[in-house]
Amino acid sequence: MTEAMTERREAIIQAALGLIEADPWNPPSVRKLAQAVSMSPAALYTHFRDLDDILTHVRRHLALELFEAAQRASKECDDPARIVDAVHGCVVDLILANPGVYRWMGFSHRLGTAGVAKQLAELTGDLFEVATDIGELIIETSYVTLSVVPVLAECEGVDRDLLVRFINQTQVAMANTLIDGAARAAEGLAVPENPLEM
Repeated sequence: MTEAMTERREAIIQAALGLIEADPWNPPSVRKLAQAVSMSPAALYTHFRDLDDILTHVRRHLALELFEAAQRASKECDDPARIVDAVHGCVVDLILANPGVYRWMGFSHRLGTAGVAKQLAELTGDLFEVATDIGELIIETSYVTLSVVPVLAECEGVDRDLLVRFINQTQVAMANTLIDGAARAAEGLAVPENPLEM
């Protein structure tokens, strides 16, 4: 892929992000995207297979943005006891800067969770390769968590610290559910499809 094509793909992804932020409940059409980047709708298909492919790349872009921001926050934190708060604080800041995009991301599950898990596996190595299914579940649950943050932020009396605590507690609950499920499977017990039944 040439540098010009890479730049054009990135421009399309950025245009999609802008349109989604403006109207998270109605993903952009190919026609609107083409207008936003001054291309014909047919020309978009030289860069992406179809609209779902574009939106899958948008989700991957957001997931990688969150992952890289979390990595930076953990490296910059001097106090090991505060790393989780630093990472989740960074995530909250990203979400509050683009609330519409993260609402859309959380409620558009059909778009490429497996693809995001695979791409994160390439970045993180064994962490996601060991159990891609668990990786997909973590990502899916995290998307739902992230999509709730902008909604909570609009509530009176909710501040950044409360949002960080919400993400902390949600992640702990999810981790405990995964650990319980793994323990049940190891003992030969049935693992309910609905984690709330465990």
